[in-house]
Amino acid sequence: MKHKNSQIFQAIKLKHMGFTPTQISEELRVSRTTINHWLTKAQLKDVKWEDIRENSADELVKLLFGQREVNNWLRVPNWLAVATKMTEPGQTLKQCHQDYLNSIPQGSGLSYSSFCEGYSKFVKENPSKTKSLTIHQAYRPGQALLIDYSGDGLTVLEKADGQEIKEVKKQLFVASMGFSGYVVAVLTPRQTRKDWLYAIDKSFEILGKVPEEIVLDNSTSLVLKADKFDAELCKELKEFCDHYEVSAHAVAPGRPTFKAGVERSVGIIQQEIKKRLLHLPPLTAQGAEVLLSEVCKDINSRKLSELYETSREERFRMELAYMHKLPAIRYSTGKIIGRFKVSKEDQVRIKGLRYNVEYGNAGEYTDVVFFEKDNEFAFFLHKSGREIGRSKCRRHVDGHEPSDPNKVAPEIRYLAEGRDELIKDLGTRYGQNVEEMCRKIAKKNNSNSVTHLRGIFSYGQKAKDNASDLMDRTARLLLSQPELPTFQLFRNTFERLARDQGLELIGRSTKKRISAATQLEFEEISNVRGAAHYAKQGAARAKGIKDTK
Repeated sequence: MKHKNSQIFQAIKLKHMGFTPTQISEELRVSRTTINHWLTKAQLKDVKWEDIRENSADELVKLLFGQREVNNWLRVPNWLAVATKMTEPGQTLKQCHQDYLNSIPQGSGLSYSSFCEGYSKFVKENPSKTKSLTIHQAYRPGQALLIDYSGDGLTVLEKADGQEIKEVKKQLFVASMGFSGYVVAVLTPRQTRKDWLYAIDKSFEILGKVPEEIVLDNSTSLVLKADKFDAELCKELKEFCDHYEVSAHAVAPGRPTFKAGVERSVGIIQQEIKKRLLHLPPLTAQGAEVLLSEVCKDINSRKLSELYETSREERFRMELAYMHKLPAIRYSTGKIIGRFKVSKEDQVRIKGLRYNVEYGNAGEYTDVVFFEKDNEFAFFLHKSGREIGRSKCRRHVDGHEPSDPNKVAPEIRYLAEGRDELIKDLGTRYGQNVEEMCRKIAKKNNSNSVTHLRGIFSYGQKAKDNASDLMDRTARLLLSQPELPTFQLFRNTFERLARDQGLELIGRSTKKRISAATQLEFEEISNVRGAAHYAKQGAARAKGIKDTK
């Protein structure tokens, strides 16, 4: 700050009168450090009041500081030029101060603190010259989703590899609708390209629909080359946008205010999280997700007085009508190779090899996605987009994919199981006695063991609620007999016990066998086509061929 020469003159005079440096500082309204500097200079130059009382203030300054100090005591910066420079991207007051010192003679510049004070005073006194032009950002309903990451993140507790619990900092992704300001927050491990795409995809899932465009900053994960008008986006983001039929736009470099809606939302969410964490213990990852959900719900439900007493949530409901639906199949890094029909065996044939899918989708069309990194196929129903199976890619030397009982419905899974699996399953369902009986029935020399075990399984299904009791009683009876149990003995015993209880086996065939003593009566029916009919028809046909010759 530039001081008048008369103040230096007055300081020397007041010192002679017995004032202390503090009293002189208060009297002249100059800092005590500056007063001490002047008085020290006077003492070093052996300048006394009696010698200079007849001199002028300029002569005193010349005596203390020399000719250069009189003419260039302090060079005041061009504050308007400084204010203009501060509007440039990435510019700071520290850099402006250094540029100012480099442009003037050494020793004639303001200190950094004085420079900041002078700049602040100029900004306050000249608002019309220092405030940059702004434009109100208005978005149509459903037009834009503004996205960004919070700088603070959120610390959660997680188990490490050695099962040791430690604190891990998660990254906080925030998305805000341009029209309604509706806020969505997602936690990700880092800010990689994969994390960005996952967070945007998760935001679409929470919103339930897709906007027209995404507005983002110049993150190096998604933007290969920043540009004021046409930024170059990465290949994965372009594929993501093509999949969801949405466009992506990166704001100009150094202009985060161009997406002020999400910047404001980030600040609000950070403030709310800090308030709530004061009264909460350390959070797990799941607890952090719950906290974020509650914070977003609270923010979206608040009334906005400046918007006619409506909330973000109410405005978002209006906005939903202008957004388009999510596609049936969610975005993935795989490549869709085609659409195939599921066969009646619940299999999909790809390049001559059969792959198993979930039971009950025969006749449906499925979209097949190939993931090159994992070397596997994923099968999605074309209508609903639901995943119905994943299989590793097979070579022709590997043959068809073997049947997987886990992909079969529980009620008929036994049809896909082998001997040992059936015995174990029957034992689990009906107890140890039944398991032991099944092992004896399915002995090694029984070539039809699997068929017999499936038959036992079907009898259990026919008995329904009484299956456990009937199975256990049948097993105990057969095991108590000296001869080895067979499937025929099991069937006869099971049916007899069911009849004794008055139970009707559901699905049991009602077809009766004809006994040897039964007399049958036959009636002659003239219109029955027997051997004579076909012999006569053949002769007539042969005769017709001869006549034509």
